Amino acid sequence: MAKQIGLIIAMKEEAEKLIPELKAPKIEGYKGRKFYLGSLKGVDVIIGICGIGKVNASHLATVMCNRYNLSLIISTGLAGGLGKLPKLSVLIADEVVQHDFDITAFGKEKGQITGFDSPVFKTAKKETEILKKGIKNASSGIIATGDQFINSEKKRKEIVADFGAVACDMESGAVAQIASLEGVPCCIVRVISDDAGDGAEDDFYELIETASTLNSTLILNTIDKF
Repeated sequence: MAKQIGLIIAMKEEAEKLIPELKAPKIEGYKGRKFYLGSLKGVDVIIGICGIGKVNASHLATVMCNRYNLSLIISTGLAGGLGKLPKLSVLIADEVVQHDFDITAFGKEKGQITGFDSPVFKTAKKETEILKKGIKNASSGIIATGDQFINSEKKRKEIVADFGAVACDMESGAVAQIASLEGVPCCIVRVISDDAGDGAEDDFYELIETASTLNSTLILNTIDKF
């Protein structure tokens, strides 16, 4: 079976500009999930819309890894800039943490997942560098994942202080954890849709179409570089 790249995206709105670009498309259902198969720029890809949040992302990533012969997973879509990155800028993450995981009462670091030595999951170095070369002027750094849409100045400052993160989302940390367990390289590329501060939900809805279109364009322009 030929190697395939898996694209994991949370919301239908974030994927609807990308799915029509698939060549020889087909839809496959498996384990309660729907996958869009085809090729982009001659590369075999599978697009999965996981739904918002870590459990949704974990389930889809696990099913995708077990169903297909993946050479790479890319967690992609939109993210909050935590006041560090301007709206409609691009983040290619070097590391990801889960900001809402806390068993410090048992002597672990904040964000450290049971069974792992560090709270940080590193993205695949070679593939991340390919993305950085292909997407000019992209930022890099830590993205923080949690089961919360961050729209609070207070909360975003806490996340920055605790983890040094430059952006936040609700899926990438879970995808990276599953990718690590399944032995599949993982990259993260996100377009900033809001600043994660007070009223961020208004910016998100205002920019979701523009940011999603930009994100789809970035994926199309780099997918054949791997």
